[in-house]
Amino acid sequence: MARQVRRHLGERGATVVFDSVGGPTALAAVGLLAKGGRHLVFGWSGEGLHDGSPLTFTDEELAARSFTSESVLGPVMLRKVGGDVRVLEERSLAEAAAGRLRPAVQRFPLAAAAEAHRALETRATHGKVVLEP
Repeated sequence: MARQVRRHLGERGATVVFDSVGGPTALAAVGLLAKGGRHLVFGWSGEGLHDGSPLTFTDEELAARSFTSESVLGPVMLRKVGGDVRVLEERSLAEAAAGRLRPAVQRFPLAAAAEAHRALETRATHGKVVLEP
């Protein structure tokens, strides 16, 4: 899937990765970041990393990879917007409308619904999965 996303992004790379799972999936997503990109951790799966911690980077790793990484978990995120989740929704929609935020979407034809389901079950997808007629 990372190759498909890379093809879609071309040489631009992703500007933001919203990481809620950690582990190999997060590492693959971070590998798609362009220089100056942002890695935002807002949660993680209990299966994400071996110790259950979010994906983190040392200052040296961040400098070498030329991106930033910030945890915006639960209360931290809400404090940034004064406790109003609607503010986050509005900002996200405005960024998407301006073309600065593009969701990762993997499309499957409706006839391949079983294949899409297997891909979801095995965590072989990144982003949203959409079945199309």
